[in-house]
Amino acid sequence: MRSQPVAFQRATVPDGPVRTFFDEFHELHLHAGEPSSRTLAGRTAISYTTVAAAFRGPKLPGWGNVELLVEELGGDVEGFRELWKAARRAEQTPAMTPAPGGGEPGPDDGAPPEAARSVAFHPAPAASVTGFTLLPREPGAAAALRVLLDRFRGLLGPDHPAVLTASDDIAHWLGVTGDVAGAAAAHGELLARTGRVLGAEHPDTLAAHNNVTHWRGVAGDVSGASAAQEQLLLRVGHVLGPDHPNTLTTRSNLADWRGQAGDVAGAVTAFEGLLADRTRVLGPDHPHTLHTRNDLAHWRGEAGDPAGAAVALGELLTDCARVLGTWHPETLDARNNLAHWRGQAGDAAGAATAFADLFQDCSRVLGPDHPDTLNIRNNLAHWEGQAGGGAGAVTAFAALLDDQLRVLGPDHPRTLATRHNLAAWRGDAGDVTGAAEAFAAVLADRRRVLGPEHPDTLDTRDNLAHWRGEAGDPVGAVEAFAVLLSDRLRILGPAHPATLATRANQASWRGEAGDPVGAAEAFAALLDDRLRILGPAHLDTLATRGNLAHWRGEAGDPVGAAEAFAALLDDRLRLLGPEHPGTLDTRDNLAFWRGEAGDAFGAAEAYAVLLDHQLRLLGPEHPATVATRDVLAHWRGDPGVGRDD
Repeated sequence: MRSQPVAFQRATVPDGPVRTFFDEFHELHLHAGEPSSRTLAGRTAISYTTVAAAFRGPKLPGWGNVELLVEELGGDVEGFRELWKAARRAEQTPAMTPAPGGGEPGPDDGAPPEAARSVAFHPAPAASVTGFTLLPREPGAAAALRVLLDRFRGLLGPDHPAVLTASDDIAHWLGVTGDVAGAAAAHGELLARTGRVLGAEHPDTLAAHNNVTHWRGVAGDVSGASAAQEQLLLRVGHVLGPDHPNTLTTRSNLADWRGQAGDVAGAVTAFEGLLADRTRVLGPDHPHTLHTRNDLAHWRGEAGDPAGAAVALGELLTDCARVLGTWHPETLDARNNLAHWRGQAGDAAGAATAFADLFQDCSRVLGPDHPDTLNIRNNLAHWEGQAGGGAGAVTAFAALLDDQLRVLGPDHPRTLATRHNLAAWRGDAGDVTGAAEAFAAVLADRRRVLGPEHPDTLDTRDNLAHWRGEAGDPVGAVEAFAVLLSDRLRILGPAHPATLATRANQASWRGEAGDPVGAAEAFAALLDDRLRILGPAHLDTLATRGNLAHWRGEAGDPVGAAEAFAALLDDRLRLLGPEHPGTLDTRDNLAFWRGEAGDAFGAAEAYAVLLDHQLRLLGPEHPATVATRDVLAHWRGDPGVGRDD
């Protein structure tokens, strides 16, 4: 390790606000006497590899780290904040930019997409049982039905079938217009009346039981919905028989609630069995059979096979268009979900293009204010952001929020979801303090509207903790994640994917707060559980291996980190292929830790392979390609000296 001053390596950055930021950042380092990364690490509690990455570019470092470094170097913090904000607004974050340590997918990220699995075109599970009359999806629908119900009661009495039907419609539209707790309560009242009037085993009573279960789950009690649906299946099967359409529908709902309650593998198994039975009973082209294929593809993706989900949905889309027509809701739904899983499999740009096409078609067929069209806009904004248009995502979500406030109202769950997504993309665009403040406001409203234990409320707490850390309070982030983890364990249980994700986030921020050994230990324990619960091929398991390797290196074992990343690369190549962003990310980390371990030749060799892939996939001018080329030149030109130590 050198004791003399050292200039940090830096990537080539095009002219503009990002280049200006890095020019000023390096100039400040020069005037401060060029202290080494290890020196700055000791003074700021930031790891030396993170210090080096902050100066290297081309991706902007987080503001919390910049603030600490500028303070240590004696710079103008407010001046640099303005430079950083301007650069972050201008930065087009590439979807495949490698970052040391990888990152957790889905809820572990700072901005999990609220509509990851769009249910825009799925009818409520109860619809196939009760056959609701389709009414305009407007907030006044429930109020108008209440007026009608009062008239029916006065003319026919409270137990007349028409009154029960109207009560069912009101309960349904309460949920559609955003009052999910009210829908669950109204369906519960209807269930008691229907059971008293018609008997416990009457088909309408069974349908009411199904509806209560559905809205109970939507209101946040997914475990209770799963348990209630299992009880209902026993009764429906006994009354109607195993092959009755309503029995098959109940099996579908039970499989879905099992997955939402955390038993992803169980959902896959249940949908596989249901698909076989629906194909036998209804035929391969029946709409319910096609719908089951859609659900099975979704849960296969959730179980860690996004590429397989995309393939299955592509085949389903062909059959839906042939059987149902191009504009049928099931066909549009297949297009929506295919685009999503295409993005999850690594093709963010392809997902954005597919959602853009779908948005145009839905706008023309359904109208721009239709809830399904608005939901497609949500998905389009998310994947455009993932494909590199972070600033555009902020603009798109802000415009979507204006329209949802007008069409759905401020307390509708989808409106709250858009506020959640907008806050996350604001943070990604550089306004980390604003993101934390926005998440705090969303949290207050979700607690009021959905309740403190609703999954969406818990997700917002997760994101609020993350952005507090990004805003410069890693210790506070660790503490917030600890409280959240306690609640997730109590509400969801230790094996739920969201509980595991919160453990991963807490471990990461534990490392960022200065405890790399503790982070490595936490990730090692998490890896054991994810291997047991999810299996070795699940994307979350692979991500955990990457995080464990990273923090092992940060804790002082660069050789072990390099070996772990080499083993992870073999598995990602086998499971995901050479072009997946996760595979490229692992190549970058392998090269980095080989260099940190003193293997200059191995680092140069790994960076050379990575550069070949980036030139072919991203092009020679992509920032990630430029950064790799610069680092490779360093290792080839000066193999005997570390980059920044």
